[in-house]
Amino acid sequence: MPDEKQPTAEEFFYLDADGNKQDAELHNPILGAVDNPVDEKIMKPIRERHRATWLAEQKAIQRKSQWQRAKALAQTLLGKS
Repeated sequence: MPDEKQPTAEEFFYLDADGNKQDAELHNPILGAVDNPVDEKIMKPIRERHRATWLAEQKAIQRKSQWQRAKALAQTLLGKS
């Protein structure tokens, strides 16, 4: 009987030339619960990488905005448009 905590992915298997089911290692972790340790092992590095990219983009946007405000203030103080 399959583990009730983690659903099996039998519908995603295909049979190889010997009749063995394939892709269990790929699909079972994907179908597992979010707090599943396998999910943490596979998805945590991906989430961290995406979060780091997003944070870098947000920081770049913030720097650009600060630069534009500083430039506008300088132009105003110098009387240039």
